[in-house]
Amino acid sequence: MKNLFFILSVVLTICWLTSCEEQEELTLAEFYDSYFIGDVYLSVDREIFFDGDAPVKFSATAFDDFENEIKNFDYDIITNKGDTLDGKTFKPESTSRTTFRAVVNGISSESIKVDYVNTSEIEFIDLAYEGSNFLTTNPWSVTGDFILTTVVDATVFTYDITKSSIPLVISDGTSTIQRTGFKFAEAGSYTVHAEFNGVKSNSFEFTVREENEYEELEFPIVYHCINFSPLVREVDRAIASYNRIFNNTNVTLDKNDLTDQWENPNWINAGMKFKLAEADEEGNKLANPGIHIINTNRIDSEEQLFEVMQNNFWNSNKYINIFLSDEYEFISVSQPFLRGAKLDGLVTRGIDDGGGNDALQYISNGSEPFNSNTMGQFWGLYNTYECKGDYCDDTFSYNVSEKYKAFCVTAGGVLFDCRGQINDGGLYYQARDCSSGGREQEFSLKNIMDDGIDDKEADTTEGGTELTAKRMREFITYDQRERMRTVIENSPFRPTPLNN
Repeated sequence: MKNLFFILSVVLTICWLTSCEEQEELTLAEFYDSYFIGDVYLSVDREIFFDGDAPVKFSATAFDDFENEIKNFDYDIITNKGDTLDGKTFKPESTSRTTFRAVVNGISSESIKVDYVNTSEIEFIDLAYEGSNFLTTNPWSVTGDFILTTVVDATVFTYDITKSSIPLVISDGTSTIQRTGFKFAEAGSYTVHAEFNGVKSNSFEFTVREENEYEELEFPIVYHCINFSPLVREVDRAIASYNRIFNNTNVTLDKNDLTDQWENPNWINAGMKFKLAEADEEGNKLANPGIHIINTNRIDSEEQLFEVMQNNFWNSNKYINIFLSDEYEFISVSQPFLRGAKLDGLVTRGIDDGGGNDALQYISNGSEPFNSNTMGQFWGLYNTYECKGDYCDDTFSYNVSEKYKAFCVTAGGVLFDCRGQINDGGLYYQARDCSSGGREQEFSLKNIMDDGIDDKEADTTEGGTELTAKRMREFITYDQRERMRTVIENSPFRPTPLNN
C-alpha cells in the first residue's frame, strides 16, 4: 500500500492548487477511488440460473498500479444491453444469456456471462461423458464427468445445465443427479441417459467388470551385465520399482483421481512380484544377487551383441533374463506365445512348431536395470502410443509426435523448464486420447505401456535424476492384468508355475 505520508502530501498539494475551502472533504477511501484504481475484476456466485433459484450475486475486487488490493470502493454493474443494475444481484425473467462488467471511475472489468434457462422450455438434452466406459465393481472404480447441455429455440446459445436437478437414468432402474464419481454396484452392461419432462438425451454404455483375485506369484530376475558392473543399489531399486508397480497392494484413488477420472479408474494390482536370483543354473551362489558379469571383446555390432546374449542365456523356465550394456542401447523384448489359449496380438501354437531360438526369451534394457515398458511387453502387453491399439479396452491411446502438450508449471514457487506436469515429485507428460470417440480427452501418461522416455523420478535434492523406487509410469489396468495373467497360465519359457 502506498506510504501514508505520500498520500497526505498529494492531498495537501491538491488543496493548495484548488483551494480546499471550496472543495468537499475527501475521505481516504474516496481518494483511492478517485486516483489509484488500476484494475477491477467482476465475479458471480454462479454462471447458470434456473427457474426458482435465488438471484445471482456479484462481487468485485480492485487493485492499484502496484497490485495492492483496494478495499473501499463502489462500482456499477453494466449489462450487454447498456443497462445499469440496481444493486449487486440479478434475477432474469426469461431464457437468455446476459453478460456483465463492473465499471468504476471509467475503468471496466472483463465481461462475464450468466445463463438463465427456464426448464419448461427444454425440448432437447445432449449428454456428454468424459471418462472411461470400462469400470470395476470392487473396491473403488467410479465414473467420470457427465455434462448436460441444451439448446432453446428462442435463443442461439448452447446452455450448460450440468448443475441442474435433471437426473441421470440408469438401465438397472436407478437414477442419480450425481455428475461424477458414482459407482455401479454389480458387474454387467449398463446404459445411462438424462431424462426430464419427457425429453430424453442420447445415452452412453458402460462395461462393469467383477474384480478378480489371483494368487501372488514371484519371479526371479538375473541381470547379465555385459562389460560393465552396475551399482548394486540401482539393481536393488530396480527390483523395488518392479514390485511397486506389478504388486501394488496400495492401489487407491486420491482426491485428484476422483475429480479427474481420466487419470484412469482401472488401476489395479497385478499380484506379480520379482526377486533377484541368488544362484546360477548350477546352484552356485552369486557374489551379488541377481548380477552376472559378462566380460568380452567380441562386440562390434548389435548382431554380435545378440550372439553374446545367446551364449550367456540362463534357463527361461527358471529366470527372467535381462541383459544390460552401456556400449549398445539395445532395447528389445521377446514376446510370449501361448499354448491352447488365445489372445489378440499373440501367437498360439505348440512348442515344437516354432524355431530353434524359442527358449531365448529375454529383455534387453540398454544400460538401465529398470524399464516397466519392456517388462510389460515380456508378459504380452503392447505399447499404448501411436494409436495402433494394444488389445486392451480400458487403456488410452495417443500419438506421441502430435498429441503431446508442451507447457511448464510452477511447483513450490520454482519454475521448471520442462514439458509436462510436476506431480508428487514426478514429471508427467500430457497427451490426448485418440480412441475416445472423437473427444480427444487430455490425460497424464502414467500407464506402464505409455511412452517410456524420461521414465525417471525427478530428484530435486541433488539437482538431477536418479533411479528410485518411485516410478512415473506405474498404472496397470484391469484388462492389462487379465492379459498378463493369461500369459502366465498358458505361455512356455517363462518362470511360472506352469513350467516348474
